Amino acid sequence: MDVWQHPASIRQLARMLASYARWTGRDLLADLGVGRVHGDGGRIADIVAQLPSVVVAHGPGPDPLFVYANRCALELWELEWEAFMRLPSRQSAQPEHVEERSRWLATAAAQGYVTGCHGERVSSSGRRFVIEEVTIWNVIDESGSPSGQAAAYRTWRYR
Repeated sequence: MDVWQHPASIRQLARMLASYARWTGRDLLADLGVGRVHGDGGRIADIVAQLPSVVVAHGPGPDPLFVYANRCALELWELEWEAFMRLPSRQSAQPEHVEERSRWLATAAAQGYVTGCHGERVSSSGRRFVIEEVTIWNVIDESGSPSGQAAAYRTWRYR
């Protein structure tokens, strides 16, 4: 089974999309250039998996692990799904950029979401890239409880 078609992945993506709409009042797929998509969770999961934009999420807690990454994110970080899901999200930034990343996450935590974020990241092979125009938002579960944060962006450039 394709990892994006696993029920847990579909449920996580549904939470991310609903949370994005809640905080921003907009549709994430429309904002990423896809337009409004109708259909079941599996169809939407396929579309998000294939986007030429990064869509990721980490779970809750003081040192959360990633819980979702589309194909574009996996390719950019040069990781397979299983390795990405074992990665603490703080390790997505180099030590010298962790403080800046933490400020963006804290702003999103306080406001529900933040846009215009940017920063330098590094792939598993050491290739550095700059991410731009990132939107970060709080993800809530079906009961309204916090369940992490997500991020999406269309723009990056290699250093």
